[in-house]
Amino acid sequence: MAGKYKGFKLKQDKIKIPAGTFIYEGEIAGQGGIYLGGTKQVFISEPWKISGVGVLESYPLK
Repeated sequence: MAGKYKGFKLKQDKIKIPAGTFIYEGEIAGQGGIYLGGTKQVFISEPWKISGVGVLESYPLK
């Protein structure tokens, strides 16, 4: 691949999550090497199945 990804867009989405949705929050574990962990992550299980979830805005990553 030589550092090239085809068909992959780097963006950040601002999303709407309905009240009452279970959201897991926690610290990312280290995975060794350059993957040190230590920052926060947010996980929502199968958000595409939750009624009312939607993208409000999208921003390209710089």
